[in-house]
Amino acid sequence: MFRIYFPIGFQHIISLTGFDHLLFIVVLCAVYTWQEWRRILVLLTGFTLGHSLTLALTALQIVAFPQKLVELLIPVTILMTSLINVVLPKPATMTRPCMVAAGFGLIHGCGFAGYFNMMLGDEQSIIGPLFAFNLGLEAGQIITVAVLYGCFFILEKIYPARQGSRTLFVSGAGAGLAIKMILENLL
Repeated sequence: MFRIYFPIGFQHIISLTGFDHLLFIVVLCAVYTWQEWRRILVLLTGFTLGHSLTLALTALQIVAFPQKLVELLIPVTILMTSLINVVLPKPATMTRPCMVAAGFGLIHGCGFAGYFNMMLGDEQSIIGPLFAFNLGLEAGQIITVAVLYGCFFILEKIYPARQGSRTLFVSGAGAGLAIKMILENLL
C-alpha cells in the first residue's frame, strides 16, 4: 500500500499537472530565507495537515464541495498568499502563517479529493493510504522548496538582491499567474 500511495502523493506536488500546488508552495515560502528552514518545514507541514483533513473528510463522505468552486478558490489562495507576503510584515511567531497554510491546504485538498477517493476504491481503511499519500506530498514539497532555494542561492551569487526584492518578485509573479487562473475559471 505504501509503495502505491507515497509515489502518488509525491507526484501530486512535483508534477506540472499540479502546477497550482507548486505555485502555492513557492509563494508561501517566498518570504523566508534558507536559514529559516525550520519555519518553512512548519509551513509545509501545516499545508499538508489541512490538505490531509480535507481528503479524509471527503473520503469518509462527510463533506463535498462543487469542483468548479474549488478550482476557482485554489488560485484565490495563491493570490491571497502573494498579497499577504507583500502587505503584511513577516510575523515573529509561526501561528498566523501556519494557520493560513493549513486553511489554504483545506481548499487545495478539495481539488484532489475526487481523484483520491477514486484511487481508494475498495480500501477497507483510509488511514494507511492517507498516511502514505501525505508522506509523499510532504517529501515532494520539501524537494520542491530545496530546489527553489538552491536556485535562489545561485541567483544571489550572480545577481545579489535583498530578500525583500526576491519576495516582491516571486509574490508578484505568483499573483499574476493566480489572476490569470482566476480569470480562466470565471470565463
